[in-house]
Amino acid sequence: MFKVLDGGLLETSAKSRKKFIKAFITNTRLMGVVGITIHWKLIDNSVNTEFWQCFYLDAEEYGFDSYESVVGPEDEDTEKLALSLSDRLMGGLGGVPVEISEREARSLVQDYVYMNVKKEIGIPDEAEVDFIMKPEITLSVQERKDLMDKQCEEITGDYQLVNYFVMRCVGQDFEAARYLSAGHMNFAALSGYMPSTLLRNSVELTGSDFNAGKKDNFRTAWTYRCQSLIEDRGSYFVMTSRVTVEDLKVIDFKVVDRERISPREADMMTKRDE
Repeated sequence: MFKVLDGGLLETSAKSRKKFIKAFITNTRLMGVVGITIHWKLIDNSVNTEFWQCFYLDAEEYGFDSYESVVGPEDEDTEKLALSLSDRLMGGLGGVPVEISEREARSLVQDYVYMNVKKEIGIPDEAEVDFIMKPEITLSVQERKDLMDKQCEEITGDYQLVNYFVMRCVGQDFEAARYLSAGHMNFAALSGYMPSTLLRNSVELTGSDFNAGKKDNFRTAWTYRCQSLIEDRGSYFVMTSRVTVEDLKVIDFKVVDRERISPREADMMTKRDE
């Protein structure tokens, strides 16, 4: 959606050069979606000098999903309108806004645009986003790790880790699942499935194993049994898996069983007391 405030009606974002001011991302990546707000200065405009862009990005299925923008003069009304649009588009995500660089913002938008192209999904307001695609940004491994740190809330406990990990696996979001893992993780057991929705996940501690690290530094690996209720395009499944965790990272994951159940059985599971 494109909006122009009163004054400078012929001045848009299209023909002006853009100077990056600031950008923020929600730290909700482990839920599979993030929101980005970018503020640019339109340096060739005399009145409408402020350009705000708001992106809603889905890492599972829809990629670059929704978009809002504001062009206006440098005043309180323009900023209020931009922030209200940002809140309307991504306020339901929760999380905390974290500042990111221009390089990081461009890289993320490019990644999700490429995801849409690959999946043959239309790109919202493509003309307004075209300038972000050049130059193409390629982040180093460390830069991608740092950017994921900004997008994700801090993991403080095993149950939080296991729930997020299973959610990302069910959603076929293996980039985030690997972020939660230590070393190489094999997701072959989930190949062939489509991104699905995790409706309920019960987690039970089933065992532990003590490992000696360097200089007699003993560590404990904890194994959890998960029973996950999954919705996949109107069909319901229960997936049983084992997740092993060490030092707040997943070190092993195995799918034990995946069984289809009826909608009635799924309804009973979602209504059951925890």
